[in-house]
Amino acid sequence: MDFDTTGKIYYFHLSNPKKPQGYYIDRLVLQTSEDEGKTFTDGIGIGLNIPKQQDKEWCFVNPNNNHIYLSWTQFDKYGSKRFWHRSNILFSKSIDQGLSWSKPKRVNRRSGDCIDSDKTVEGAMTTLGPNGELYMCWAGKKGIYFDKSLDEGVTWQKKDKIIDFQAGGWDINIPGIDRANGFPIIDCDRSGGKHNGNVYIFHVNQLFDFSFISLNKSKDNGESWDVRQNITPPVYNNDSGDLNDLSNLELQARHEFGMWFTIDQSTGYLYILSYRQNNPKTKKTDVYLSYSKDGGETFKEIKISESSFTPDKTKFFGDYNGISAVNGIIRPVWTRYDKGQFSIWTHLISEKDLP
Repeated sequence: MDFDTTGKIYYFHLSNPKKPQGYYIDRLVLQTSEDEGKTFTDGIGIGLNIPKQQDKEWCFVNPNNNHIYLSWTQFDKYGSKRFWHRSNILFSKSIDQGLSWSKPKRVNRRSGDCIDSDKTVEGAMTTLGPNGELYMCWAGKKGIYFDKSLDEGVTWQKKDKIIDFQAGGWDINIPGIDRANGFPIIDCDRSGGKHNGNVYIFHVNQLFDFSFISLNKSKDNGESWDVRQNITPPVYNNDSGDLNDLSNLELQARHEFGMWFTIDQSTGYLYILSYRQNNPKTKKTDVYLSYSKDGGETFKEIKISESSFTPDKTKFFGDYNGISAVNGIIRPVWTRYDKGQFSIWTHLISEKDLP
């Protein structure tokens, strides 16, 4: 979901029409609202391409002209293990507030399988550079992919750029969660400040009982990338209990997941929302906000959940959280599970109150 500068809301979702009108995820659907969400249009379909299936859509609204950019995965046949069924990243845009859409264009050069796991190309997101550049990222077999367009998506690079390896793949395992992903989240600094033009991509890596958030940063429009493997400090322990004894030091098991990222374009500050299990054996889960005021060089964090909760692997927890930051006001949104019930939470945070 996104807004344009007139306040119009764009809500994208998957389809499941009754036969014979269509079939499960046969297209993407856009519904709009011009009264702050009180009412929505019936919706229009995007990307119908029988018999293929459309999934994992993300939109971005250009604040300079209200053009809408949409990226997603097209499956030849969702869930198929046959090698000739492939997944690809598609892109389309609207220049008339979502009334009509350009013909979907394939962006990736290397396709994936259709199993909906590490070798499937998924999680495509688009953002805007300060000079109108379009940047896109997604996850696939070889890690984190990046592409860019200098003509609003008419043409893209001729070769996929792999900017980082993704340990454990994007399909990650979290105690108590039936499924979780480490998809990359992209944004670009358009604040006009010291770090203007920096492109940031965060994603989750997983090594055994340790899941952590990595940062890829580019200062030259995506031509080269700096990598920071863990934005939050790791925790170590040893069997002796003596903090001065370094002979048997071990990395403490910990999972960070459900990550989302945004930039406050009034300041250029980075904000990352994530779940954390400090002790995966108990599955106790908390919610953290990590933030950087120096272009991703250093990070601080605060715990924003009032209490821990324990997820249940037999209950579908959902795939995503969300966070916005505008003019120094940070608004994270997340799901929690307590006593058989799901609930949606938020926490209004002022940048000036952060430690």
